[in-house]
Amino acid sequence: MYTSFCTSLALATNLTVHDIEEHREEFLKKMNAKEIASKLQVRGLIPESVEHDIKHSKCREDANGRLWTFLLTDASEIQVQNTLKLVSENTDYGRMSQFATKLLQPGQFVVVSSTLG
Repeated sequence: MYTSFCTSLALATNLTVHDIEEHREEFLKKMNAKEIASKLQVRGLIPESVEHDIKHSKCREDANGRLWTFLLTDASEIQVQNTLKLVSENTDYGRMSQFATKLLQPGQFVVVSSTLG
């Protein structure tokens, strides 16, 4: 169960809690984890092992899935918030930046209280 993680994420970032599963497909399509993995690792937002897994993924969706899984299962609230903030502040990232900005807006970020498959 992700209930405590999701609740504390919402409190730490002032985001409304709903159902993050709603944004899963959009995250997998719009993010480009391979492009940002090194920046995330250097800033301490993901461990080296996650960076390695992302960079050695066979396709974009797999790389994004590895980042998604880490953010939901192992990342702290601060890591999640700072990951989205880093992506949202870099307009060179295009759709990825717009997506992260949307998730950071109050009432847009949604969270599940059950396991994600």
